[in-house]
Amino acid sequence: MRKGCLRPRPSASLPAVLNLAMRWTDLVPTFLKPFLRPIWKTGQTTPWLHPSRFRPVSREELNRYWRENSNGDSIQLVRSAPRSAFIKDLIDKHARANPSILEIGCDGGGNLDFLYRAGLTRLAGVEISPEALRLLRENYPEMASRIRLVEGPIEDQIKQIADGEFDVVFTISVLAYIHHDCDWVLAEMVRVTSDLLISIDQKRAYSSHAVARDYRRIFERLGMEMIDQPSLGGLAGADEFYFSAFVFRKPPARNPANRP
Repeated sequence: MRKGCLRPRPSASLPAVLNLAMRWTDLVPTFLKPFLRPIWKTGQTTPWLHPSRFRPVSREELNRYWRENSNGDSIQLVRSAPRSAFIKDLIDKHARANPSILEIGCDGGGNLDFLYRAGLTRLAGVEISPEALRLLRENYPEMASRIRLVEGPIEDQIKQIADGEFDVVFTISVLAYIHHDCDWVLAEMVRVTSDLLISIDQKRAYSSHAVARDYRRIFERLGMEMIDQPSLGGLAGADEFYFSAFVFRKPPARNPANRP
């Protein structure tokens, strides 16, 4: 997971007035908030008002930002357990027994280690930040020595994964940081899963380094069936106004294992 937390910080490169607008709840008197909230929500759900439109960044700049700004496990060590348990519960509920699992954006390894210690050992992770992977190997040496870890942007690495190679593909707060020009990565995620795809991500953008997408609409158009939309209530940092969680299943007809 990029930045190691669910709620990203507004980009320092945005104009100061936009940064202030993003923190309007701290600045506006309480009695005015009920009147201003609908206006703010309209702005957050209007694509041309997203911060990424004010200062578009290139794919190279976006990847460089995340390579250099991951904080690895510094937050995950404190906060990852409830989030990791949330993912495990979804896997236990919907996946086949002993599934192979890929985390896209595994950051400092908190989620993978939680799954590993719970007995789900057929694991793999892709992470853009070398520092995050260094911390993963330092903090979880046993797990790191027994699972598959790949360093690099997911848009460069996912093409190396075979069709239906993993039973479960999951990602938390990563897809929002994939560049507009790389929307095809979502179709690749569908290709490499044989069964489940779990997405917890931003449906509204915070900064010029984030892209808001309608993940349910996108993945259903790619042929996936939504089977669960779990509530994020109580999950640290997961404001349901900004984040959504979905579990999708690949229909049998699209599963490479079922083809003649």
